[in-house]
Amino acid sequence: MFALTPGGARTAGRIVSAVGGGLHLPERLVEASGGIHLTASAEPGSATVGFTGVAAALQREFEAGTALVCVMATGIVVRSIAPVLRSKLEDPAVLVVDELGRFVVPLLSGHVGGANALARRIAQAIGAQAVLTTSTDVQGILGPDLLAVALDAHVEDPAVLLPVSAALAAGRPVDLWVDPAEVGGVSAFLSDLVGYRLRAIGAAEPGVPASPGIGERAEVAVVVTASVDRGASAGVEAEVVLRLVPRWTVAGVGCTRGTPAATLVSAVREALDSAGLREGSLRALASVRAKSDEPGLAEAAAELGVPLVFADDEHVEAQIAAYDLAESEWVKKSIGVGAASEPAALWAAGPGAELVQHKIARDGITVALARMDGEAVVAAREERWEL
Repeated sequence: MFALTPGGARTAGRIVSAVGGGLHLPERLVEASGGIHLTASAEPGSATVGFTGVAAALQREFEAGTALVCVMATGIVVRSIAPVLRSKLEDPAVLVVDELGRFVVPLLSGHVGGANALARRIAQAIGAQAVLTTSTDVQGILGPDLLAVALDAHVEDPAVLLPVSAALAAGRPVDLWVDPAEVGGVSAFLSDLVGYRLRAIGAAEPGVPASPGIGERAEVAVVVTASVDRGASAGVEAEVVLRLVPRWTVAGVGCTRGTPAATLVSAVREALDSAGLREGSLRALASVRAKSDEPGLAEAAAELGVPLVFADDEHVEAQIAAYDLAESEWVKKSIGVGAASEPAALWAAGPGAELVQHKIARDGITVALARMDGEAVVAAREERWEL
């Protein structure tokens, strides 16, 4: 939260008290605010941060990926952050609020960065009006970038987001292609989206219409799949095709001591290839607690650009029992549990997960793939995308 004046500081303090965050004020206000206790309800351990130049301070936090709520003139904010703008998929949320706290306006990254959702949250907390200007939001349409946020999906070609958004805003039909077996319970959520026509990749299933006839095809299509070749096999023939790759795949990994990161990365990619999944679908690497000090795993996760998590023994044993997974006495003697890759993958993928690739073993490494429950993913991310 940034403010420049005493009145703005009071409004910023109200926002901090309501939704959390750190308060940034000019040093002159920090020094003079002995009687203005603005952070009493802020996050534990937080303190008001002083700055001398607002442009430099905003740019510093912006480049760190911090969501910015600026209680000041819009022009100041625009001119300050203009030199550090990157793209709508990378920039953090930026909002402005008037000094009296009457209006909350998302300026930047309304969808992917969550500025629109944050604006609604702040407005509700302080009794203000959220002013949304994105056409799809105004019309109650979930734009393709916000759809990607809802599904936690990788956008393969961000340049295609604009024509898809334009088609939705103009009321032109957009075909939304999914594999019902892959998206599972998310089919109901997707079928209710305004502006999209849900289509089934492959054989039609209950609740998802079959592939349209030639005369019914839309000029614009969105394909939601983690599979390598599903878009082509579905016969999608639109002029504009946006592919969203749900990041619902967790790779469970077991390895011998000292396995190099390059070998681990190669094994994970081999498992993805064997399952016919795109690398962009990978959400995390998981292993057992006995491998938490294995440097190769940490380096492999960094190279793949995903987090690394470790399952405690009791969680591993619970997954083995729940899914009736095969165990090895040798493995149990070595690491304390009878299996590593499969139970770790299922544990990290969460309730409702399913194995999409049983363990593949080579060179002292085992890799298994589990798919998260898409319905649970959407529910967990609802605050960021709901209209």
